[in-house]
Amino acid sequence: SSVISWVLSGALAFSLFQTFTYQPPSHLDGIDTEHGVHHPHQLLLESSKLSIPQQQQQQQQSNNMLQKYQPLDAPHVTLPHEELFTNNTRTLMQVLKEAGVVDTLTREELDAVPQLERVWNQLYSPRSPRSTGATNATTSASTGPLIYGLETCEAYRQMVPLNERYTAPAGMFNTGTNNLQTSLQKNIKDIRSYYQVPWGKHRMEARRLHHVAPGAEKFVHEKCLPIVIVRDPYHWMQSMCKSPYAAHWRHGPHRCPNLVPSKRDNEKWDNIVFDQKELHTKDATTRNDDEGDSVTPFQVKITFDKDDIEYFDSLIDLWNEWYRPYWKNKDGYPRIIVRFEDMLMHAPVVMDQIAKCVGVELGAKEYKYQTDSAKGHGSHTTFLKAIMKSADGEMRSKGLTLKDKIYAAQHLDTEMME
Repeated sequence: SSVISWVLSGALAFSLFQTFTYQPPSHLDGIDTEHGVHHPHQLLLESSKLSIPQQQQQQQQSNNMLQKYQPLDAPHVTLPHEELFTNNTRTLMQVLKEAGVVDTLTREELDAVPQLERVWNQLYSPRSPRSTGATNATTSASTGPLIYGLETCEAYRQMVPLNERYTAPAGMFNTGTNNLQTSLQKNIKDIRSYYQVPWGKHRMEARRLHHVAPGAEKFVHEKCLPIVIVRDPYHWMQSMCKSPYAAHWRHGPHRCPNLVPSKRDNEKWDNIVFDQKELHTKDATTRNDDEGDSVTPFQVKITFDKDDIEYFDSLIDLWNEWYRPYWKNKDGYPRIIVRFEDMLMHAPVVMDQIAKCVGVELGAKEYKYQTDSAKGHGSHTTFLKAIMKSADGEMRSKGLTLKDKIYAAQHLDTEMME
């Protein structure tokens, strides 16, 4: 028995030693907290061996990086009722009352509203513009909507006669394009609102002027004011897992959203890359790291039609590459970019700005909310559910491994995230 006790004591001591002296493998080191992002795959391809103090420092930097993308439990001050409209700031309860859904809430849901509002403000309150292009953003208040492209409105009104102007939504799958279109039609008068941009609302921006969506043959591309809607990429990935539409990548009900394959993923799925030649990141290879995990992320393939197939290194790369051309707008045409979250919390203000941009007025004194699902396909989410899901901080990281989180933090476009 004494021998057995000695063996068990030794095993326990060794286990505790491993627990308190464990350091992450070298490929998890190298986060640049000053710039917040690395060159593609630098993190996962890092192979240099670091000393124990260096590893500890890098692990702390990793934690700091990840904390940037987590909701904080900070105090939130609600403005007095008489001040709510003076700076376009709105409380969550007020929005729910305006939309007429308060009576549908249970007591438990009502009690959860203050916490939802705290999380919401931590996730979606606009930060001070500081990156390139951010000066083109317009926000009515520190916690109001963030709208890009309003500086192009005057040029649009000068170029296109009033009776020929029209708006149309554009956005990736699962970003609220249907709700945006319904809101445009219900609330802006004296202007046409087509259900999608004539080159296709889900198509890449490069298809503008070069592709005509079915039914849009009579619509002139240059006379359209695109309303591009973008969604928090973390919640967007969760919705893509539920309804991927034309996007294809290796995933399952217990492994999604998956960005960086583990050894188990490699054993389960043979082809995480559809076409090696289509990898955007030239230094990506199919080799494994020192833990047997693949360095190459899960490639995404979108088949719009047989002649239009797009490849992306990952879901993160898809979000970046789809929105970056609209963000950079190298051709300088009029376009507006709005946030999915602002269409929930600040929709009347957003619609008012769009109406002014095209030179008309809102159609009614009271904003008409779309409280039911605007979709006739895919995942159906009501206005109330959309708000509650968007304010769920834990849902943002559901299914993401540590390596997935680090990959996302390093590869998401920092300018667009700001």
